[in-house]
Amino acid sequence: MKGTARLPSSPVLTKRKSGARVDRHDGASTRAHLLLPDSIRLTKWPYDQSIALLYATDYNTDFSETDVNKAIDVARSMGFRRVRTGALRSRSATVVAHLEFHVIDELELLGVDPRRVAPTGARHRTRRLAARHLTDAATVDLAAFGPLWSHDEASLLRAQSATIVSRSRRVAANGERVCAYAISGLSNGSGYIQRLAVSPPRQRCGHARLLIVDALRWMARTGATRALVNTSVTNEPALALYTSLGFTRLGEYLVVAERELDT
Repeated sequence: MKGTARLPSSPVLTKRKSGARVDRHDGASTRAHLLLPDSIRLTKWPYDQSIALLYATDYNTDFSETDVNKAIDVARSMGFRRVRTGALRSRSATVVAHLEFHVIDELELLGVDPRRVAPTGARHRTRRLAARHLTDAATVDLAAFGPLWSHDEASLLRAQSATIVSRSRRVAANGERVCAYAISGLSNGSGYIQRLAVSPPRQRCGHARLLIVDALRWMARTGATRALVNTSVTNEPALALYTSLGFTRLGEYLVVAERELDT
């Protein structure tokens, strides 16, 4: 089971510190942040240096046409050929549509009360996903999602820092330090499953379910009363897994959009 939202480094929550907008893991972001407003970030898309990833520093803030136009100009000046957004709510999606972006993926939002999730009874246990494991996690992510949608090490670090509190766990089995992993976060009383990937040979072994339940139980212990996740509308295995764990489909959708840049 491939997991959750296929969006490299698209923060699903508020930023960790007010005003913090420098991406220390990417030189392109460090250069771009000086030219952009605090509300948005621009960095390279994992595994394709011709694409700039555009996303908001605060998920609760929608894009403005002025800010997006500024980001387009900066991306063009840095030599990017395309700009691709993170997951956008409807208002931001409308803004970028007016600026000639087109939708390349649609995501469905699901939610559950983490206090109502039962243990799995799985044979394996989760372990801490430490910094030394990120190379292995990125390898798993690439195998699970392919180069179009996968995370690299830098974007995994961004995912971990996108929330006020973060939890990163892995499953190790058959001599592999990481055969599955999950990154979850907590902010403002809500929990978020931000990234989940399972190595293709280890899929359908219960690892994804184990990691999700681990994340939900952690959220419940911290006092969260709501957990959210988004996944592609075409990812039927993920949708089936989440609904089997009690998630409900909320009828809300996010989009990823892209625009070609003039050369």
